[in-house]
Amino acid sequence: MKKLLLIIPALLFSMLGFSQGIEFEHGTWKEVLEKAQQTNKPIFVDVYTTWCGPCKMMSKDIFPLENVGKVYNASYICYQIDAEEKREGNEVANKYEVKAFPTYLFIKADGTLFFRALGAMDAKRFIDVSNTALSELNDSKRLSAWEKEYAEKKNDPIFLIDYMKKRSNQGLSNATFFDEYLKLIPEEERTSDAVVDLY
Repeated sequence: MKKLLLIIPALLFSMLGFSQGIEFEHGTWKEVLEKAQQTNKPIFVDVYTTWCGPCKMMSKDIFPLENVGKVYNASYICYQIDAEEKREGNEVANKYEVKAFPTYLFIKADGTLFFRALGAMDAKRFIDVSNTALSELNDSKRLSAWEKEYAEKKNDPIFLIDYMKKRSNQGLSNATFFDEYLKLIPEEERTSDAVVDLY
């Protein structure tokens, strides 16, 4: 009887433990895409390597948190990929041009990348990343529309800031556009906090 009384709390504790934190899928990438299509949910992918210190920190300290799990599990099919795994991991990392670790990819069910983020961060910032990704997913103005508008508004510094934000969310380089932006603003503004943050 005493053993039974000890086993029941242990089982309950372990069951509660499984419900906390991000619940990552364990199938293949193809199966994850299929599940995303069936559930009509986007995919969150943590791309890591086994030697990456910040990756280990996120896995140990942030992904298991209940508040993080609630946000990510409700909004995404969650998946982890070792970028150096010879088969699938390497293919996915190359396809989405992952160059640093950890990289967080936010992908539509059809396999289209709509947002990315990088690096270790605290729980609040990591939840903010999810919120930003969802707003990007629901943004009706596609990158192609921004590109067409750029031809007309490339001399508008306010437009350029918004355009660079959109491109950053897609993981695209802004080096050329940042140079154009600097040429459009007064010289004394080029070292302002806003410009440094943008850089």
